[in-house]
Amino acid sequence: MIYRLTIISIFFTFCNIVTSAQINPNLFGFCTSNSFTYVNTYGTSFLSKVDGLSPKVLRFPGGTIGNFYHPKGEAYGFRVTDVEKYYKGRFSNRVH
Repeated sequence: MIYRLTIISIFFTFCNIVTSAQINPNLFGFCTSNSFTYVNTYGTSFLSKVDGLSPKVLRFPGGTIGNFYHPKGEAYGFRVTDVEKYYKGRFSNRVH
């Protein structure tokens, strides 16, 4: 038996526009890294949307930023110098 796991990153945009879409039944979870950057993760709006998705998996650390975490340091051990040294893409501009 072969299982296929697809990781999908979901970016939540909260505004006054109300839209609806059917959630893909093969969506098992999402990457949490941008959640902390762009939304109030303690807010009821965010929590109700996550609850509505009923994710089985929350990927943390997630995304490119997860490559630079050091588990034993403060703020997940994140060091801007690591990003600048090992990643020269547009992402390095976002860490400042």
